[in-house]
Amino acid sequence: MNSCFYGERNKDFEDIVKHWNSKAIIRKHLGEIGGNKAEDVHAETYLNDVAEHLFRLPFNSDFKFSQGMVNRMKREIDNIEGNYKSGKIGVFRKYFYVPDAIANKSPVTRMFYENVNMAINYERNNMDQYLSYSKSISKHIRNALISETGMSKKEVKKYQTRMQELETKILSAGTEDNTSEYYREYTNLFNQNGGKVIEDYIKLMEMDKNTYSAESGKYSRDTRLAVEESRELLDRMGKVMLNGLERMENVVKMTYDSPILPKNARNYIKRIKEARERIKVGMDRGGYLPHYVLDSVVEMNYRMRGLMEAKDVNSKNKAVETLIGRIETMIPDQAKGRNENINNIWAKNPFFILTQYSKDVIAFNKINFIQEQYIPAMRRMQKEDVDIEFVRDMRHFIDDTFQIATKGLMERPDWVNATVRGLMAVETLKSMGLSVTGAIRNGASAAYFFTQNGVLSAARAVGKYHSHYEGTLSEIEKEQGFKFKEAGRELVAEGLIPSEGVNVSDIKYDPIRNTVSYRDKGVLKKLDPRIDWAVGKSLMFHRFTENATRQWMFRIAWVEAYETLNGHSVVDAAKFKDPGSANKKAIERMATKFAIKAVNTFAFEYAAHAKARAIGGTAPRSTELSADGKPKMQAKDYNTALGELAFQFMHYPMSFLNLQSKIVKGSYDALLSGQYDAPELKQALRFAGIYTAVQALSLTTNLDLTNTLENDTVERLQDLAEYFTGDDEKLERKRGMVNDFSGPIVGDMLYALNMFQLYKMPDNEWAKMLTGYINYYGKGDVPDWVNPKKKIDTEEKRNMWNRMNVELARWRTKNIPALRDGRGIDIIRHELGWYPRSEIKEGRKTINKYSKKYFGVKPFKKKKKDNVDDNLRRLILELQNR
Repeated sequence: MNSCFYGERNKDFEDIVKHWNSKAIIRKHLGEIGGNKAEDVHAETYLNDVAEHLFRLPFNSDFKFSQGMVNRMKREIDNIEGNYKSGKIGVFRKYFYVPDAIANKSPVTRMFYENVNMAINYERNNMDQYLSYSKSISKHIRNALISETGMSKKEVKKYQTRMQELETKILSAGTEDNTSEYYREYTNLFNQNGGKVIEDYIKLMEMDKNTYSAESGKYSRDTRLAVEESRELLDRMGKVMLNGLERMENVVKMTYDSPILPKNARNYIKRIKEARERIKVGMDRGGYLPHYVLDSVVEMNYRMRGLMEAKDVNSKNKAVETLIGRIETMIPDQAKGRNENINNIWAKNPFFILTQYSKDVIAFNKINFIQEQYIPAMRRMQKEDVDIEFVRDMRHFIDDTFQIATKGLMERPDWVNATVRGLMAVETLKSMGLSVTGAIRNGASAAYFFTQNGVLSAARAVGKYHSHYEGTLSEIEKEQGFKFKEAGRELVAEGLIPSEGVNVSDIKYDPIRNTVSYRDKGVLKKLDPRIDWAVGKSLMFHRFTENATRQWMFRIAWVEAYETLNGHSVVDAAKFKDPGSANKKAIERMATKFAIKAVNTFAFEYAAHAKARAIGGTAPRSTELSADGKPKMQAKDYNTALGELAFQFMHYPMSFLNLQSKIVKGSYDALLSGQYDAPELKQALRFAGIYTAVQALSLTTNLDLTNTLENDTVERLQDLAEYFTGDDEKLERKRGMVNDFSGPIVGDMLYALNMFQLYKMPDNEWAKMLTGYINYYGKGDVPDWVNPKKKIDTEEKRNMWNRMNVELARWRTKNIPALRDGRGIDIIRHELGWYPRSEIKEGRKTINKYSKKYFGVKPFKKKKKDNVDDNLRRLILELQNR
């Protein structure tokens, strides 16, 4: 080789390439570097991914790799070859390992999984922008209606709510008579309540930019503000749509799987490009209205999935032809009047259509982006001449991730989603609602991020951010979205939101009747907004710390990555007119990718596709359909739905365990490779340093600081050991291994059964180890709201309040009594859980013992207990002297 990926000739790099090419299975499944077969095209990309995964550096000889790094690369290649030979993933790993752990077994699956994460992040950011604009537009229109009609704010809200209810009924009505009935009421309501405001809004929205500039001054301020923000939103969503169409062009090329595309495929791509240009012209001119294209976008989302399911060339041609036909009718002049109901609703309440259009455009972009990654990944796992179990299992993993990331869990019956979502929301409100303690722990856990490069490196990165990169990063942050207000709620609520699906519109396309209608979600359409509101408000403290930690993780990781890459050439200068500018942009993109990976590594991704299947749910895949037209639920689908409930809040400990496992494995490989400056070795030492520092501070202050900064994996292992080695005092507050390794709903069920005397806490030691040593209610003792004749003591009341809401219980049983007794400082202790523990007392005694033995001093003084006799004697003497 004359060069290695935009670098100069390098013997070490060429040795790595030779080592890659010497592996028969790798050549077969990942391609031969320098080979001329079709399957060799992406081989260099996969080798580059290995280097980026290990060192956060590209495989580029412009970077100096030490001998230890070269050895590590070769060892990782051996590991990949071993993974392909090792056999199937296994049932336990398939359902109980986080997907990140499975994805890292091959560069193919790792690249696919990381790109899905980026697609979800991009979707989340666009959803957040859409929601922010939506709220602001709605506020301006509400103010305009109040000014125009004299209605109160409450009356305007009531009017808008009823309009929305009727819009839903119009789009979901089964017969023309029903539609006409709803539309008559809809029209009357519109005419009676501020129709002029909406008419003015629509007139302004339909103007091109030049006309709007000349005419807008004649309309009210609030109407103008609503229109201007609506136009901004449409411009943003238009760019998302164009990006989705560009991805779709790539998907069409990949679908035909040929280096030389057939004539009809070339014609399809040409038509897509021409349509994109016409849409751009429409957007530049202005007046590009969403109701003209909404039904097209909805149908395109449906047809795009159909393209993926096409089995032969004729089916592909038909699917692509239909798709491009829909794109070509998205040009405003051609699209007018296609769906009468949507056009009628636009004429009365354009915001409903604006909302649905935004959501569907975002979904369209996402499905195209993920399919662009899905097709090559699946082809790498579909060798016809082999039947390796590993390859088959990884193919299932890719397909499963694709289905959950694109369709979510919406193909489960509505009653399943409603039940799971409702119960998870209750548990979220109980456990995390208004919790200052949880928010502080959430923020403190960011300390583990500093194990990546160290505190000093992070401090330098913060300084560089303020002095050099704040302007550059503000634009990148805006695109990547690290300040979530609405759409990022699953990051705060441990994945509650995606349990209903992944941000899909309530507008659906019916291919049988060729119509666009509303998805009636029954009770969910009432519950979802209220659940979202309640969960969102109750997690305000968590949101603050989550936003802050993710945002600063991203900034620090980006600056560190950029500083490492800056000054190196990462592009082929011969291919660009301005190689300097191209290289700078490439470095920025690479730094952004590394920064997103760092955030997901330490703060974790909580979307449904990123959870272990046993706790994140599975999408039904049966070919047999149920009465509602959805795939029939199988046993595993019901079991994983139960798993979502039974293992709620377990994603964090599982992800944290995976993080530490990767560090341990990486440290082992680094030591064997002679890479003694490996990032994993430094991380392992820093993890140990954090744990040691927290333990030392706990001993020094006689306060259990691990409640604020805990190593979840170590704490759980210690708890597990105590069941076998702990004394009665330590065991009496143990909740049991079942409770320790499951979600709160399991403990709530045991509590309720015990409370109502339907279940007696066990006497056998092994049973206590499983279900806990706490007898919440003794025989005959129940809360007075169950039986007023019975009384309960303080401990039982505390248990009862804890089951209702942890933070509320803390205030009722600890904080309020502390305020009442003049012990306000104790509130900090209660909120942070900083209490002296028996193990800390034992540790202090041990330190005193050995310190006295070897140094002659005891660093910790023992507080003397009051002697009752001495106190009585002093009191008698005081009385006698009076």
